[in-house]
Amino acid sequence: MVKTWDGSLRTDELLAVDAQAIWLGDLELGRPLRIARNEIKEVTVKLHDSRTGQALLHALTGVVSTATHGFFIVLTAPIWVLSGGIAIGSEEMGYEVEFVGPELRFLNQYARFPQGLPPSLRPLPEPPPVGP
Repeated sequence: MVKTWDGSLRTDELLAVDAQAIWLGDLELGRPLRIARNEIKEVTVKLHDSRTGQALLHALTGVVSTATHGFFIVLTAPIWVLSGGIAIGSEEMGYEVEFVGPELRFLNQYARFPQGLPPSLRPLPEPPPVGP
């Protein structure tokens, strides 16, 4: 997700990063979209889908299973609650990376083309205007 200083928001795929701009895969245009670095306020990269629901289900199953522990439930149930809470918290917070300002130089490691946009994908220059 790319937020620019003018308030616009883009959620296209990050294709490449170079010294002057980042390139997004614009599905509407069918070609790469260039956004100059000085126009970018913040970039958030989603690393993977959040698995918070799975972590919650796992923790609840563990807590319920402590019913078979008899007296030791006073030890095992709090352990499940604590470890489940930690797992849920880390899943909720750990799947996005945010870049601002000078940190944009590290953004290329999350791009489809980390060494830069291939020449075959670069848009052709605009032809000169025709007229008198």
